[in-house]
Amino acid sequence: MIVVKSIYEAVKILNCIFEFFLLYSCMELVFPVYEKRKKIKFIESIICAFFVFGINSIGNPYLNLIGVPVAFVLFTGLVFRINVRLNILYSLFYYAILAVIEFVFHQVYHLLGIDIGALDFRWIFRLVAEKIFCFMIIQIIKKKQRVSLEMEYCSILSILFIFPVSSFVLLNGFLLMDQYWIGYFLICLGGVLLVFSNVVNFSVVDKLLVAEKLAKDNEILTLKINLEQSHYRQMEEINYEYAGYVHEMRHIVQAIKQFAEMENAGALKELSSEASALLKKEGPFIKKIYINDPIVNAMIFEREKKAESQGIKFEVDVQPGVSLDFVSETDKIRIIGNILDNALDAASLCEKGYVSVSIYVGNEEIVILRVINNFAHKNEKNGNQFLSTKKDGKRHGFGLQMVEELSVKYNGMFNIKEENGKFLAMLALSKVQKTEK
Repeated sequence: MIVVKSIYEAVKILNCIFEFFLLYSCMELVFPVYEKRKKIKFIESIICAFFVFGINSIGNPYLNLIGVPVAFVLFTGLVFRINVRLNILYSLFYYAILAVIEFVFHQVYHLLGIDIGALDFRWIFRLVAEKIFCFMIIQIIKKKQRVSLEMEYCSILSILFIFPVSSFVLLNGFLLMDQYWIGYFLICLGGVLLVFSNVVNFSVVDKLLVAEKLAKDNEILTLKINLEQSHYRQMEEINYEYAGYVHEMRHIVQAIKQFAEMENAGALKELSSEASALLKKEGPFIKKIYINDPIVNAMIFEREKKAESQGIKFEVDVQPGVSLDFVSETDKIRIIGNILDNALDAASLCEKGYVSVSIYVGNEEIVILRVINNFAHKNEKNGNQFLSTKKDGKRHGFGLQMVEELSVKYNGMFNIKEENGKFLAMLALSKVQKTEK
């Protein structure tokens, strides 16, 4: 009996490890793996598996109902480091699939008259059969993940009707199970339909999230293209005006040379005055090249024009040679766009609004963006987060939160504070990325 008990416990541990293997196999097709070190992933899976094993050993169904999904969320968070909301959503989907499969197998065993409470070697074969079915379901999910997003959504959405059908069959099964054997059969059938319903739901939700991400990326890409075009238009204007300067100066130099040979002092004095006025003339290239980065420079220039139109004093100080090449183009738009727009919106409500922008190098690996602006309203906070003061704040209240999330992506830090009527946003980004293990 001791040997059987030992084997029973060992199989339970292996079962827990296998469930985390299936979870990893399912998630890696949806999200990029954050933790790439195999040893660390193995240790994390073992720790989470023993955590689930300990919960199962207690034998409390309520503790199991809460603890197992928490373990799945913890494992997904450690290995993939995805958004908490997505982590919980996908982990619950996975847990629901496992739970429904286990429920279906228990009902099938009951229908066949198999004693599932008996502690013998037959239990191992029943568990293996159940896990093989789980593995098959996960493979179906993975196969659906590989299907192109261009497939017809109507065919997928029509399959969602499996869920209400499975619910109807299950309810009728529970009503009839005490009176007719057909009740248990309906419960088994409804459970199988519910498993496939969860598979379809998993696939549909994933495709909708991917489509939403693509839509956002396309919006950012459009903005990026517009900013690049704006930058190149500036460069064309600068080159055109510079060519005009060179052309005029060439004529003046030639005229000076001729008058010098003719010893015409009056003409030389007049030409020198024209040359002096030409040199004092302010061209666009004198002010509008802040940084050798077309995206960032175009964004600063666009915000400068917006500030000028609103009567806001806009100051820019960029340390020579500073580079943001390690930041992706779309992240530059999200980070700098949100910070500058937030500052301009606040300063626009002041009688003498101003925005001060500084970009400089903290050390060899750190680039710092500092934006200071005044404000006329009282900012409300939710914990450590400032809430939007716009009328549609629910829509716009995520700007600074997005910047904070991106700062984590670049192994940096984002701080905001109010002091003496000034709002300070300080962002530090590191060139050393987290993927470098």
